[in-house]
Amino acid sequence: MLIDLAGTDHYESELGGCGAGAFGFGFLFDDAGNDTYQCAAWSAGAGLYGAGILIDRGRQTDTYHSQVFSQGVGGPRGIGILLDNGGNDLYRANGPVRSAYDTSGSFMAFSQGVGVGIRPYDFGGVGVLLDLGGDDRYEGGEFSQGGGYYWDVGALFDESGNDLYYGNRYAQGFAAHQAFGMLTDVSGDDTYWSMTAASQAAAWDQSIAMLFDLEGNDVYRGPTLSQGAAAQQSKAFLHDLSGDDWYWSSSKVAQGAAEDNAYHFRPEDPVFSFGALLDEGGNDRYSNGVLNNDVLLRLPTGGTPNGRGITGIAIDRE
Repeated sequence: MLIDLAGTDHYESELGGCGAGAFGFGFLFDDAGNDTYQCAAWSAGAGLYGAGILIDRGRQTDTYHSQVFSQGVGGPRGIGILLDNGGNDLYRANGPVRSAYDTSGSFMAFSQGVGVGIRPYDFGGVGVLLDLGGDDRYEGGEFSQGGGYYWDVGALFDESGNDLYYGNRYAQGFAAHQAFGMLTDVSGDDTYWSMTAASQAAAWDQSIAMLFDLEGNDVYRGPTLSQGAAAQQSKAFLHDLSGDDWYWSSSKVAQGAAEDNAYHFRPEDPVFSFGALLDEGGNDRYSNGVLNNDVLLRLPTGGTPNGRGITGIAIDRE
């Protein structure tokens, strides 16, 4: 346990540190100051067969700079929590660990409110990132910003501020392989920007993913399988409660969509996916043809195997 009550501090670690527990318990509490946490892996509120908690109670500007498995991550049978009380903060976990998919220009993160299992050997834990105020910037690589991977739970909660979320494959409220992931932003004019695939309420392989934005004029920019999209017997839901919002995607498999279910499909007992987007209030724009105060319901054409085809529902309420 480490408790620091005042001052501008710099914390630095490699493997483990900054509130990390591996087969045990680690706790870091910082009461005030413009602090920097440069903690590379399994750090900054990370639990691996144990629990790790990092609490920064000050409302000043803090910087969290990690590489992988950090910033509120629950590994196998672990609990990881990062709580920041306020301030215009920077959360970065975007390099130099190479992409899990060998994608050029992309890096692996598993950070920022993420539960991580070791597939197929052991299920994951609970990872949570809580930020209670300020204009924050979240930068993450693959598997970041409120998500779960293989039998676990991950969540990111931001209470207020004009925030920027930048991520790569699997980001911003995602879930994959029997997991649950959620991102909640209570207020502010926010920007959600992701690359490659699967983000902004995206669920894959018997999982559930959600994104809730309660207030503000928001921008969503995502790739395929994004903005309330699901596949392989999964469920995904994006709910924006107010504001003039803009939804843009380079793919038709977005904005309330569901696609293939081949992983576990049985014709005698079919289970399909469901993707939904619900926007309430404001003058909104969509790249996939959704109109204000209207419903877009997409159904598969006849003869498609395994429920494959762009299906789902998008609802806009003024």
